[in-house]
Amino acid sequence: MRNLKLRVWMSWAVAAVALSAVLPGGQRAAAQQIPGAGPVQTGKEPQPQTGMPTLGEPDAATESAARAEQQRAKLLADDREKHLLADTARLVQLSTELKEEVDKSGKFVTSVTALRKAEEIEKLAHAVRDRLKN
Repeated sequence: MRNLKLRVWMSWAVAAVALSAVLPGGQRAAAQQIPGAGPVQTGKEPQPQTGMPTLGEPDAATESAARAEQQRAKLLADDREKHLLADTARLVQLSTELKEEVDKSGKFVTSVTALRKAEEIEKLAHAVRDRLKN
């Protein structure tokens, strides 16, 4: 019975300490008891912390990161455009060659090279379509 009373008393004590830390005013007491736990609010304006930029002033690291991201995006866009132009030029060339190949062959005959060119055109067309979607 004595053990049970001790446990109940200890649980109440723990709950009281926890509530005092959570309730208003309890933060001040907890911060004063634990060194380095945080500043005590006294009603004054909070002082800006060093090393942290304010909202109105972007720092140099943020600006350089933004510039680097813009350069990266521009390079990716240029690379995408270059590949699209090369792939479409290759598509035009292959389709012209395929047309000539089909014109040369007979009415019911299809050459192996024509089939290979048609497959290459199909793969290239899918690649161009996927690049255009992204």
